[in-house]
Amino acid sequence: MRSSFSARCIAASVLFGTLGTACVAAREQYDDYLGRTADVRGKDPTAVEAGVFDGAPPATPFSGTYAIACLPNLLGGRVDRALHFIAKVDFDGSKISVVLRGMDKTATNLSGGIGDTYSASSPVSANAKFLWDFGKPKFPREFNTIRDEDVEFSGATMSGILIGEKKFCAELGGQIVKPSVVELGETTDVCLIEQVSGETAPFPEYERTDFACPFKTTDPTDAGTDALAEAAVDASVDASADAGTP
Repeated sequence: MRSSFSARCIAASVLFGTLGTACVAAREQYDDYLGRTADVRGKDPTAVEAGVFDGAPPATPFSGTYAIACLPNLLGGRVDRALHFIAKVDFDGSKISVVLRGMDKTATNLSGGIGDTYSASSPVSANAKFLWDFGKPKFPREFNTIRDEDVEFSGATMSGILIGEKKFCAELGGQIVKPSVVELGETTDVCLIEQVSGETAPFPEYERTDFACPFKTTDPTDAGTDALAEAAVDASVDASADAGTP
């Protein structure tokens, strides 16, 4: 446990530029936490419970402009430091393609794309899964929400679930290799992919609890089984109330 914590602390500190006393203080706080929670540990209290999706991909092709927000586990749930991209997405009914650019961290709308563009394409399975492979993308320092340095990935992927046209999600995989080496690929390394009206649209706002894949949604027209089940329960409750059933 100690070595795992130390490795994560050092990696985070290098990325955040706080290497030194920060790890010492964090180590002491972590040891205290272990002592106080020995009987109740087993689940990360900051983890977001994913929804359930066992449906099929959309039946109708679509294309449009999308905002992509990725919240790697390393960021500790800091939504204000999520990595932002603007993308063109095209689904032809069997294959989904994307062309994306990183966004300037100070941008107030999607016109703030910077650096090179990167593309990927993947067939979509019968259960709506796909895999975008971007290789080794590089983004300028204006993209980095933590330090004023360029960001480079290796083997960067988005392993996604095409829940619907308006919004879907993926897990971010591969490695960040610059400014420090960070392994990605945990179920909490989540990207949200949401359709927007165009490049002048504001970037969607999210809460920490939004970052799960598949996410839980309350829109039964564009959702997984969680939302459909919730809609059925709501309808049952409403019907019972109308009939006077306690």
